[in-house]
Amino acid sequence: MFIENYEGRSRSLYEVVKQFRWGDDQEAAFLDLKKALVEAPVLGLLNRTTRLCWTRMRLTRLLVEC
Repeated sequence: MFIENYEGRSRSLYEVVKQFRWGDDQEAAFLDLKKALVEAPVLGLLNRTTRLCWTRMRLTRLLVEC
């Protein structure tokens, strides 16, 4: 699954880990990420005949069709 600009979209969510605070910025980022998860190109069927690659990117893992 790939979400374009994930780091930028979720940055304010990671700020609450330091000291819990849920404000307008966090709510907006949360709603934006929820919306991105149900829109194309995130939703799609995996082509099981292609080779899969993975990489570690900060705190996330990304599995993509190569």
